[in-house]
Amino acid sequence: MEAQYVLRSEAEIAAERAEELRAAIARAKARGAEVAARVEYEEKEKLKKRSEMAKYYQSPPSGELPDSGDAPDFPPRPPE
Repeated sequence: MEAQYVLRSEAEIAAERAEELRAAIARAKARGAEVAARVEYEEKEKLKKRSEMAKYYQSPPSGELPDSGDAPDFPPRPPE
């Protein structure tokens, strides 16, 4: 069996390359949109977590400290 060679014109080759380029650009745009959506989601999650952690680490206002009752403020002094 003899191999047949197909000769294509420069215009056909250029058209094929242009189509491949359009497909590659379309894939890149889709990937860019996916990455942008993921980054936006991650930023929202980080902001939400930061606000939760800020609530956790925020000290209570001075009037809301729990009173320990009759416990002394300082330990007793050791005998001399």
